[in-house]
Amino acid sequence: MERVAFLAPQGNSTFGFVERDGGYRPHVDLAIPAVTRTIRHQGCLIFVCRPDPAVHFFELESGKRWSISLPAKSRPFDLVVWRNWLFVAAGGRTLLATDTWKADASWVTLSCEDAAPPRGNATWLTLPCEKDIDALAIQEDRLLALDNIVMPKWLLIFELTDAGALGPSRIKLPDHGTYETIEGAAYWNGRFAVLSRTVGMMGVSKCVWVLDGTSYGEVGHAYSFEASFDPRYDEGFLPLICAEDIAVCRDILVLAGGRYGLVATSLAMEAHVTAISGHGNYQGLLANDFRQFWPAVARHQPIVCVRACDDPAGFIVTSIEGRRLRRERSWEEALVRKQVRAESYFLDYDEMKQHLERMPPGRAEGTKWRDKTRRAELRRDAGKASGWVEARALDRSATGKK
Repeated sequence: MERVAFLAPQGNSTFGFVERDGGYRPHVDLAIPAVTRTIRHQGCLIFVCRPDPAVHFFELESGKRWSISLPAKSRPFDLVVWRNWLFVAAGGRTLLATDTWKADASWVTLSCEDAAPPRGNATWLTLPCEKDIDALAIQEDRLLALDNIVMPKWLLIFELTDAGALGPSRIKLPDHGTYETIEGAAYWNGRFAVLSRTVGMMGVSKCVWVLDGTSYGEVGHAYSFEASFDPRYDEGFLPLICAEDIAVCRDILVLAGGRYGLVATSLAMEAHVTAISGHGNYQGLLANDFRQFWPAVARHQPIVCVRACDDPAGFIVTSIEGRRLRRERSWEEALVRKQVRAESYFLDYDEMKQHLERMPPGRAEGTKWRDKTRRAELRRDAGKASGWVEARALDRSATGKK
Protein backbone atom coordinates (compact mmCIF):
# COMPACT_ATOMS: atom_id res chain seq x y z
CA MET A 1 0.00 0.00 0.00
CA GLU A 2 1.26 3.47 -0.89
CA ARG A 3 1.93 5.64 2.13
CA VAL A 4 -0.86 8.12 2.79
CA ALA A 5 0.40 11.70 3.22
CA PHE A 6 -2.83 13.26 4.55
CA LEU A 7 -6.60 12.91 4.63
CA ALA A 8 -9.00 15.33 2.93
CA PRO A 9 -12.60 15.55 1.67
CA GLN A 10 -13.16 14.31 -1.86
CA GLY A 11 -16.51 13.80 -3.54
CA ASN A 12 -18.86 13.04 -0.65
CA SER A 13 -16.34 11.11 1.42
CA THR A 14 -12.87 11.24 3.02
CA PHE A 15 -9.89 10.04 0.99
CA GLY A 16 -6.29 9.28 1.78
CA PHE A 17 -4.01 11.28 -0.52
CA VAL A 18 -0.68 9.88 -1.75
CA GLU A 19 2.24 11.49 -3.55
CA ARG A 20 2.06 10.78 -7.25
CA ASP A 21 3.08 12.48 -10.52
CA GLY A 22 4.68 15.40 -8.76
CA GLY A 23 1.62 16.15 -6.64
CA TYR A 24 -0.84 14.60 -4.20
CA ARG A 25 -3.80 12.58 -5.48
CA PRO A 26 -6.78 10.90 -3.76
CA HIS A 27 -5.99 7.21 -3.54
CA VAL A 28 -8.25 5.33 -1.15
CA ASP A 29 -11.82 6.03 -0.06
CA LEU A 30 -12.30 5.65 3.71
CA ALA A 31 -16.09 5.56 3.26
CA ILE A 32 -16.83 8.05 6.04
CA PRO A 33 -18.14 11.65 5.92
CA ALA A 34 -15.82 14.51 5.02
CA VAL A 35 -13.03 14.96 7.57
CA THR A 36 -13.28 18.16 9.60
CA ARG A 37 -10.04 18.07 11.65
CA THR A 38 -6.97 15.81 11.67
CA ILE A 39 -3.99 15.58 14.05
CA ARG A 40 -0.88 13.36 13.97
CA HIS A 41 0.07 11.34 17.03
CA GLN A 42 2.66 8.57 17.29
CA GLY A 43 2.40 7.40 13.68
CA CYS A 44 -1.39 7.76 13.54
CA LEU A 45 -3.76 10.22 11.97
CA ILE A 46 -6.58 10.91 14.43
CA PHE A 47 -9.55 12.68 12.94
CA VAL A 48 -13.19 13.65 13.36
CA CYS A 49 -16.05 14.41 10.98
CA ARG A 50 -18.67 16.91 12.09
CA PRO A 51 -21.71 14.81 10.99
CA ASP A 52 -20.30 11.59 12.49
CA PRO A 53 -20.31 11.02 16.31
CA ALA A 54 -17.00 9.16 16.47
CA VAL A 55 -13.23 9.57 16.61
CA HIS A 56 -11.35 7.77 13.84
CA PHE A 57 -7.78 6.44 13.78
CA PHE A 58 -5.59 5.65 10.78
CA GLU A 59 -2.14 4.05 11.19
CA LEU A 60 0.16 5.43 8.49
CA GLU A 61 2.58 2.50 8.16
CA SER A 62 0.16 -0.42 8.26
CA GLY A 63 -3.05 1.19 7.01
CA LYS A 64 -4.95 -0.21 10.00
CA ARG A 65 -8.08 1.65 11.02
CA TRP A 66 -10.31 1.80 14.05
CA SER A 67 -12.87 4.12 15.60
CA ILE A 68 -14.40 4.89 18.98
CA SER A 69 -17.92 6.17 19.45
CA LEU A 70 -18.81 9.56 20.90
CA PRO A 71 -22.05 10.23 22.79
CA ALA A 72 -25.11 10.39 20.57
CA LYS A 73 -25.80 13.72 18.83
CA SER A 74 -22.16 14.81 19.11
CA ARG A 75 -20.93 17.06 16.29
CA PRO A 76 -17.12 16.82 16.70
CA PHE A 77 -14.95 19.44 14.98
CA ASP A 78 -11.68 19.68 16.92
CA LEU A 79 -9.46 17.41 19.04
CA VAL A 80 -6.10 17.36 20.83
CA VAL A 81 -3.98 14.75 22.64
CA TRP A 82 -1.98 15.18 25.84
CA ARG A 83 -0.08 12.14 27.13
CA ASN A 84 -2.75 9.44 27.58
CA TRP A 85 -5.70 11.86 27.35
CA LEU A 86 -7.79 12.63 24.28
CA PHE A 87 -9.93 15.80 24.28
CA VAL A 88 -12.72 16.44 21.77
CA ALA A 89 -14.78 19.57 21.10
CA ALA A 90 -18.03 17.79 20.28
CA GLY A 91 -20.23 20.74 19.33
CA GLY A 92 -21.93 23.48 21.36
CA ARG A 93 -21.01 23.37 25.05
CA THR A 94 -19.75 19.80 24.90
CA LEU A 95 -16.07 19.29 25.72
CA LEU A 96 -15.20 15.62 26.20
CA ALA A 97 -12.17 13.80 27.59
CA THR A 98 -11.10 10.15 27.79
CA ASP A 99 -8.01 8.13 28.69
CA THR A 100 -9.45 4.84 27.34
CA TRP A 101 -8.99 5.42 23.63
CA LYS A 102 -6.18 2.99 22.80
CA ALA A 103 -7.07 0.42 20.17
CA ASP A 104 -8.49 -2.94 21.15
CA ALA A 105 -7.81 -5.78 18.71
CA SER A 106 -11.53 -6.24 18.13
CA TRP A 107 -11.81 -2.63 16.89
CA VAL A 108 -9.16 -2.75 14.18
CA THR A 109 -9.76 -3.18 10.47
CA LEU A 110 -6.61 -4.64 8.90
CA SER A 111 -6.59 -2.54 5.75
CA CYS A 112 -7.75 0.93 4.86
CA GLU A 113 -9.27 -0.63 1.72
CA ASP A 114 -11.71 -2.68 3.78
CA ALA A 115 -15.19 -1.52 4.74
CA ALA A 116 -15.68 1.01 7.53
CA PRO A 117 -14.22 -0.50 10.73
CA PRO A 118 -16.30 -1.49 13.75
CA ARG A 119 -16.41 1.04 16.55
CA GLY A 120 -15.16 0.49 20.07
CA ASN A 121 -16.42 2.29 23.12
CA ALA A 122 -14.62 4.70 25.43
CA THR A 123 -15.53 6.20 28.78
CA TRP A 124 -16.10 9.89 28.14
CA LEU A 125 -15.91 12.60 30.80
CA THR A 126 -17.57 15.98 30.29
CA LEU A 127 -15.46 19.01 31.16
CA PRO A 128 -17.18 22.19 32.45
CA CYS A 129 -17.75 24.95 29.90
CA GLU A 130 -20.42 27.61 29.99
CA LYS A 131 -20.69 28.43 26.30
CA ASP A 132 -19.81 27.08 22.88
CA ILE A 133 -16.26 25.87 22.27
CA ASP A 134 -14.67 26.98 19.00
CA ALA A 135 -11.11 25.63 19.10
CA LEU A 136 -8.73 23.57 21.25
CA ALA A 137 -4.97 23.60 21.79
CA ILE A 138 -2.38 22.07 24.10
CA GLN A 139 0.21 24.42 25.60
CA GLU A 140 2.71 22.53 27.76
CA ASP A 141 0.53 21.12 30.60
CA ARG A 142 -2.56 23.16 29.82
CA LEU A 143 -5.61 22.66 27.65
CA LEU A 144 -6.72 25.90 25.98
CA ALA A 145 -10.29 26.28 24.70
CA LEU A 146 -11.71 29.30 22.90
CA ASP A 147 -15.18 29.99 24.29
CA ASN A 148 -17.78 31.79 22.22
CA ILE A 149 -21.29 33.29 21.84
CA VAL A 150 -21.58 37.07 21.85
CA MET A 151 -20.26 38.61 25.11
CA PRO A 152 -18.16 38.06 27.04
CA LYS A 153 -15.84 35.61 25.33
CA TRP A 154 -13.31 33.58 27.29
CA LEU A 155 -10.15 31.63 26.82
CA LEU A 156 -10.67 28.64 29.12
CA ILE A 157 -7.50 27.21 30.67
CA PHE A 158 -7.54 23.68 32.12
CA GLU A 159 -4.51 22.53 34.09
CA LEU A 160 -3.66 18.97 33.03
CA THR A 161 -2.51 16.12 35.26
CA ASP A 162 -2.29 12.36 34.78
CA ALA A 163 -5.68 12.17 36.49
CA GLY A 164 -7.34 14.56 34.02
CA ALA A 165 -8.15 18.27 33.58
CA LEU A 166 -8.54 20.72 36.45
CA GLY A 167 -10.37 24.04 36.24
CA PRO A 168 -11.03 25.98 34.19
CA SER A 169 -9.65 29.43 34.84
CA ARG A 170 -10.79 32.19 32.47
CA ILE A 171 -9.12 34.97 30.49
CA LYS A 172 -11.42 37.52 28.83
CA LEU A 173 -10.96 37.74 25.06
CA PRO A 174 -10.93 41.08 23.19
CA ASP A 175 -14.15 42.39 21.62
CA HIS A 176 -14.27 43.62 18.03
CA GLY A 177 -17.90 44.61 17.56
CA THR A 178 -21.52 43.85 18.32
CA TYR A 179 -22.79 40.26 18.31
CA GLU A 180 -19.31 38.93 17.56
CA THR A 181 -19.09 35.20 16.88
CA ILE A 182 -15.97 33.13 16.19
CA GLU A 183 -16.10 31.32 12.84
CA GLY A 184 -12.69 29.65 12.80
CA ALA A 185 -9.41 29.40 14.69
CA ALA A 186 -5.96 27.87 14.21
CA TYR A 187 -3.23 27.33 16.78
CA TRP A 188 0.45 27.64 15.87
CA ASN A 189 3.70 28.60 17.57
CA GLY A 190 1.99 29.36 20.90
CA ARG A 191 -0.64 31.64 19.36
CA PHE A 192 -4.25 31.46 18.15
CA ALA A 193 -5.20 32.99 14.79
CA VAL A 194 -8.93 33.68 14.94
CA LEU A 195 -11.58 34.57 12.36
CA SER A 196 -14.70 36.27 13.75
CA ARG A 197 -17.78 38.05 12.43
CA THR A 198 -19.67 41.01 13.85
CA VAL A 199 -22.96 42.51 12.74
CA GLY A 200 -24.78 45.72 13.64
CA MET A 201 -27.04 48.41 12.27
CA MET A 202 -24.19 49.96 10.28
CA GLY A 203 -23.04 46.76 8.60
CA VAL A 204 -21.14 43.49 8.76
CA SER A 205 -17.47 43.05 9.60
CA LYS A 206 -15.00 40.18 9.46
CA CYS A 207 -12.06 40.32 11.85
CA VAL A 208 -8.80 38.37 11.79
CA TRP A 209 -6.87 38.60 15.04
CA VAL A 210 -3.92 36.92 16.68
CA LEU A 211 -4.00 36.02 20.38
CA ASP A 212 -0.73 35.42 22.20
CA GLY A 213 -0.70 32.21 24.25
CA THR A 214 1.60 33.58 26.95
CA SER A 215 0.41 37.10 27.69
CA TYR A 216 -3.11 36.32 26.33
CA GLY A 217 -3.09 39.74 24.67
CA GLU A 218 -3.93 40.56 21.06
CA VAL A 219 -0.74 40.89 18.98
CA GLY A 220 -2.27 41.32 15.53
CA HIS A 221 -5.52 42.59 14.10
CA ALA A 222 -7.15 43.18 10.71
CA TYR A 223 -10.71 43.71 9.60
CA SER A 224 -12.98 44.31 6.63
CA PHE A 225 -16.24 46.24 6.96
CA GLU A 226 -19.17 46.15 4.54
CA ALA A 227 -21.60 48.99 5.19
CA SER A 228 -25.29 48.08 5.44
CA PHE A 229 -26.26 50.09 2.42
CA ASP A 230 -23.86 52.63 0.99
CA PRO A 231 -20.66 51.07 -0.44
CA ARG A 232 -18.82 54.36 0.05
CA TYR A 233 -18.59 53.45 3.74
CA ASP A 234 -16.94 50.08 3.13
CA GLU A 235 -13.52 49.70 4.74
CA GLY A 236 -10.53 47.40 4.59
CA PHE A 237 -9.74 44.52 2.24
CA LEU A 238 -13.24 43.55 1.10
CA PRO A 239 -12.60 39.89 0.10
CA LEU A 240 -12.18 39.20 3.83
CA ILE A 241 -15.96 39.60 4.15
CA CYS A 242 -16.45 36.15 2.57
CA ALA A 243 -13.77 34.36 4.66
CA GLU A 244 -15.00 31.02 6.06
CA ASP A 245 -11.95 29.25 7.53
CA ILE A 246 -8.40 30.01 8.68
CA ALA A 247 -5.06 28.19 8.81
CA VAL A 248 -1.39 29.02 9.50
CA CYS A 249 1.73 27.24 8.25
CA ARG A 250 5.05 28.69 9.41
CA ASP A 251 4.81 32.44 8.63
CA ILE A 252 1.85 32.35 6.21
CA LEU A 253 -1.79 32.83 7.19
CA VAL A 254 -4.43 31.66 4.68
CA LEU A 255 -8.20 32.04 4.73
CA ALA A 256 -10.77 30.10 2.73
CA GLY A 257 -12.48 33.00 0.98
CA GLY A 258 -15.60 31.25 -0.35
CA ARG A 259 -16.46 32.77 -3.72
CA TYR A 260 -13.23 34.83 -3.56
CA GLY A 261 -10.89 31.84 -3.55
CA LEU A 262 -8.00 32.28 -1.13
CA VAL A 263 -7.03 35.29 0.97
CA ALA A 264 -3.51 35.23 2.42
CA THR A 265 -0.83 37.28 4.14
CA SER A 266 2.67 36.89 5.57
CA LEU A 267 2.93 37.13 9.33
CA ALA A 268 5.58 39.25 10.99
CA MET A 269 7.98 37.34 13.23
CA GLU A 270 7.44 39.77 16.11
CA ALA A 271 4.45 41.92 16.95
CA HIS A 272 4.86 45.64 16.31
CA VAL A 273 1.74 47.14 17.80
CA THR A 274 2.40 50.55 16.28
CA ALA A 275 2.89 49.17 12.78
CA ILE A 276 -0.21 50.16 10.79
CA SER A 277 -0.70 49.80 7.05
CA GLY A 278 -1.87 52.52 4.71
CA HIS A 279 -5.43 51.28 5.09
CA GLY A 280 -5.25 52.00 8.82
CA ASN A 281 -6.81 48.72 9.93
CA TYR A 282 -3.95 46.22 9.93
CA GLN A 283 -1.46 46.10 12.76
CA GLY A 284 0.91 43.97 14.79
CA LEU A 285 1.68 40.55 13.29
CA LEU A 286 -0.86 41.28 10.53
CA ALA A 287 0.62 44.60 9.39
CA ASN A 288 1.57 43.19 5.96
CA ASP A 289 -1.97 43.43 4.47
CA PHE A 290 -3.73 40.67 2.48
CA ARG A 291 -3.85 39.39 -1.09
CA GLN A 292 -6.72 37.57 -2.81
CA PHE A 293 -6.15 35.08 -5.62
CA TRP A 294 -7.31 31.84 -7.21
CA PRO A 295 -4.98 28.82 -7.20
CA ALA A 296 -4.84 27.36 -10.70
CA VAL A 297 -6.20 24.00 -9.53
CA ALA A 298 -9.27 25.52 -7.84
CA ARG A 299 -11.17 26.17 -11.09
CA HIS A 300 -13.00 29.08 -9.43
CA GLN A 301 -15.15 26.84 -7.23
CA PRO A 302 -16.01 28.30 -3.78
CA ILE A 303 -13.26 27.45 -1.28
CA VAL A 304 -14.84 26.50 2.07
CA CYS A 305 -12.03 24.89 4.05
CA VAL A 306 -8.28 25.30 4.50
CA ARG A 307 -6.05 23.26 6.82
CA ALA A 308 -2.34 23.59 7.59
CA CYS A 309 -0.10 20.54 7.13
CA ASP A 310 3.38 20.14 8.63
CA ASP A 311 4.53 17.09 6.67
CA PRO A 312 4.37 17.87 3.80
CA ALA A 313 4.52 21.59 4.66
CA GLY A 314 1.67 23.53 3.13
CA PHE A 315 -2.09 23.85 2.99
CA ILE A 316 -4.88 21.37 2.25
CA VAL A 317 -7.56 23.35 0.42
CA THR A 318 -11.14 22.16 -0.15
CA SER A 319 -13.56 23.64 -2.66
CA ILE A 320 -17.14 22.59 -3.39
CA GLU A 321 -19.23 22.39 -6.52
CA GLY A 322 -22.98 22.17 -6.77
CA ARG A 323 -25.79 24.19 -5.26
CA ARG A 324 -24.99 27.14 -3.04
CA LEU A 325 -25.07 26.38 0.68
CA ARG A 326 -27.68 27.70 3.02
CA ARG A 327 -25.97 29.71 5.76
CA GLU A 328 -27.39 27.61 8.59
CA ARG A 329 -26.01 24.38 7.12
CA SER A 330 -22.32 23.44 7.20
CA TRP A 331 -20.54 22.29 4.08
CA GLU A 332 -19.91 18.91 5.74
CA GLU A 333 -23.66 18.37 6.19
CA ALA A 334 -24.27 19.38 2.57
CA LEU A 335 -21.78 16.73 1.47
CA VAL A 336 -23.57 14.06 3.53
CA ARG A 337 -26.85 15.05 1.87
CA LYS A 338 -25.06 14.94 -1.52
CA GLN A 339 -26.14 18.49 -2.28
CA VAL A 340 -22.55 19.37 -3.20
CA ARG A 341 -19.31 17.59 -3.97
CA ALA A 342 -15.88 18.41 -2.58
CA GLU A 343 -12.53 18.59 -4.30
CA SER A 344 -9.35 18.87 -2.25
CA TYR A 345 -5.82 19.68 -3.34
CA PHE A 346 -2.49 20.54 -1.76
CA LEU A 347 -0.60 23.84 -2.05
CA ASP A 348 2.91 23.52 -0.67
CA TYR A 349 4.46 26.21 1.46
CA ASP A 350 6.94 27.36 -1.21
CA GLU A 351 4.14 27.78 -3.75
CA MET A 352 2.15 29.92 -1.32
CA LYS A 353 5.27 31.95 -0.60
CA GLN A 354 5.69 32.65 -4.31
CA HIS A 355 2.07 33.78 -4.61
CA LEU A 356 2.59 36.33 -1.85
CA GLU A 357 5.91 37.57 -3.22
CA ARG A 358 4.59 38.19 -6.73
CA MET A 359 1.51 40.11 -5.53
CA PRO A 360 1.76 43.54 -3.89
CA PRO A 361 -0.10 43.93 -0.58
CA GLY A 362 -3.78 44.69 -1.11
CA ARG A 363 -3.89 43.02 -4.53
CA ALA A 364 -7.15 41.26 -5.47
CA GLU A 365 -7.37 39.09 -8.58
CA GLY A 366 -11.13 39.06 -8.47
CA THR A 367 -13.78 36.42 -8.97
CA LYS A 368 -15.92 35.33 -11.87
CA TRP A 369 -19.08 35.65 -9.78
CA ARG A 370 -21.29 38.70 -9.36
CA ASP A 371 -23.38 39.06 -6.25
CA LYS A 372 -26.88 39.22 -7.75
CA THR A 373 -28.81 39.74 -4.54
CA ARG A 374 -31.25 42.64 -4.37
CA ARG A 375 -29.21 44.12 -1.57
CA ALA A 376 -26.16 44.22 -3.82
CA GLU A 377 -28.13 45.94 -6.56
CA LEU A 378 -29.25 48.59 -4.11
CA ARG A 379 -25.70 49.02 -2.89
CA ARG A 380 -24.50 49.60 -6.45
CA ASP A 381 -27.28 52.10 -7.06
CA ALA A 382 -26.40 53.82 -3.81
CA GLY A 383 -22.80 54.16 -4.92
CA LYS A 384 -23.96 56.10 -7.99
CA ALA A 385 -26.21 58.35 -5.95
CA SER A 386 -24.89 61.66 -4.72
CA GLY A 387 -25.71 61.17 -1.06
CA TRP A 388 -26.99 58.96 1.75
CA VAL A 389 -30.54 60.36 1.58
CA GLU A 390 -30.88 59.42 -2.07
CA ALA A 391 -29.58 55.93 -1.27
CA ARG A 392 -32.17 55.48 1.47
CA ALA A 393 -34.88 56.55 -0.95
CA LEU A 394 -33.79 53.84 -3.38
CA ASP A 395 -33.95 51.26 -0.62
CA ARG A 396 -37.46 52.26 0.45
CA SER A 397 -38.80 52.34 -3.09
CA ALA A 398 -37.43 48.86 -3.75
CA THR A 399 -38.94 47.34 -0.64
CA GLY A 400 -42.27 49.19 -0.85
CA LYS A 401 -41.78 50.91 2.50
CA LYS A 402 -42.86 54.50 3.12
